[in-house]
Formats: sequence, structure tokens, C-alpha cells
Amino acid sequence: IERVKLKFIDNDPNLGVDYDWDLIAKTYKSLGVPPEYDITEILPLGNDALKWYIANSERSVGKTTNVLLVGMVMYALYGTVTQLIRHTIDKASYYETLFDTIVAYNQGQYIKKLTNGEYDSVKYHWKAFYYQRREKNGKYTRADDPFCVSLAADECYNLCSFYEAPRGDWIVLDECFNETNKPEEFVHFCHLVKTIVRERISDKIIVLGNNLDINNIWYRQLMIHNEVRKLRKGQSKIVKTSEGMPIFVVFMENRLPQKRRVFNKLHFGFNNPQLNAITGNGNWNVKMYPQACMLKDRERICRGIFF
Repeated sequence: IERVKLKFIDNDPNLGVDYDWDLIAKTYKSLGVPPEYDITEILPLGNDALKWYIANSERSVGKTTNVLLVGMVMYALYGTVTQLIRHTIDKASYYETLFDTIVAYNQGQYIKKLTNGEYDSVKYHWKAFYYQRREKNGKYTRADDPFCVSLAADECYNLCSFYEAPRGDWIVLDECFNETNKPEEFVHFCHLVKTIVRERISDKIIVLGNNLDINNIWYRQLMIHNEVRKLRKGQSKIVKTSEGMPIFVVFMENRLPQKRRVFNKLHFGFNNPQLNAITGNGNWNVKMYPQACMLKDRERICRGIFF
């Protein structure tokens, strides 16, 4: 893989790199990615009008791995540094083994192709990921520059005055949707995006989640709640906010293999929609609340308290 000579949008470096998304997809496929995990067939990255991509599914669909792999392709071609984000600084620290699947796949096929055989593994060091290779004497030689950095959205106000990412155009918010989401997380993330891109328009924002609760606060803050709830597995849609900004949303489908069905039956054989994100069964779920008492019971309670 050869580094591409950079071209800029409208010949203006301040607007960012003019990416050839067809070339990125072609290079990504050339790595030998299994077709069922090909994220470039799911996300319409060549649509210049789109900046936000929301990809949600049950667990173990391969979203994060393949989105990161696209970022590694962009680094090989353009020197783009993936901005990997989680909501809080404590969650952004659990990344030691994040690239293990990519490193181990087919005896290191991905890393060897991406680095033209120069490196064979990945090292996490000081909130950044570097390529490295093992020498004959057993020691490791690490690349000078990282291909991916780790950030936390709740650090947004500390980072805004000094953080610079002139090639940080692949922005990935990992594990976005969860049961403990707080209202301020959305604003924190937007502040961090602004710090990363400054005035560029060459970026792509990929938001990943495994929570299938249709009432998650993020859908409301993104202004896509009413449209997203209509989606079923395998469906996608471009939704516009009230301000007219388009957002691509996909409810990714995982066709369960026989081994996964057996596993689910052995471990999670419950008729409980709250487990959909684990089992891959069903579609959206809603939170469970205590059942309301019957009218005659409420009347009895009211009379006992107020009369």
C-alpha cells in the first residue's frame, strides 16, 4: 500500500483532505476482510453530505474492529490518525487488547499488508496506538508516530485550548449507547469533535453502540428518535434533524450461526427483550417498569391516604 499524494478540498488545506472513498474501500477489501463484516458496504462513506454515521446492533457483530480497520487503511493511504473516543476517561483507559483481533487475524495478515511487512503487531502507549515489530533478539521496535489515539469526551474542556489533530478525520465514538448515559455526554462529545476538526470539513463521525433501548437519551439528543424506532434489523436510513442536517443510521444485523444459537439456548434461554443485545434475537427493546396497579387498587390507596 502506497501513501497517496494529498489533495485538499477546494485546494484549501484548512478545509481538509479530499479523500477518495472508493480507493479506501478498495484497499480495505484487498486486505481480505470477510464479506459479512465489510463495513464499507454498510456505511455510505462516499456521500459528502454526511458527517454523522450511527451504527447500532447487538454485541459481537464486528463493528468496532472493522471501523478501526478502515481507519488503519486511511492511515496507510493518507496518514489519517483515528480519534478513538469513549465517554469518560476511566473507560478510555481499557484499550490494551483492543487491536488483538486485527493483529491475530490470519497470522497477522492485516498488519503485514497495511505496513508492507514492516510491522507485525500493535503497542498501546500513553493513550496512543503504534505499530511495532519484534526483532530477532526478542526486543520490539516501535513506529515513531501513532496511527490511532485514545480520547475521553469528558476531557473536552481541558483539551479545547491545546489539542491539535490536523489529520484526525476518522472520529470513532465507541460504546456510545448504554444504560448509564448522561445528558451532558452528547454536549461533551460535540465539544471534542469541534476541537478535533477545528474548521475542516473532511471528517467522518462514526458512533457505535450495542444498546438496543429505543428510548436511549442519545436518540433524542440527535433528534432522530421518531425515525430510528421504525427501523428493524438490517435496515438503514438517512434521517434529517430539525435543522436539516442528515444523519445516517443503521440497525446492523447479525445472522446467527448455529454455534451462536446453541450458545444462547444454553446460557440465555429466557423470553426477555432486555437480553436482545446479548442474544441477537428480536429488534429494539424498552426498559421495564413496575406494573401499574388496577384502578380499584389506586382508589383504595387514595381513600386510605386522603379520605
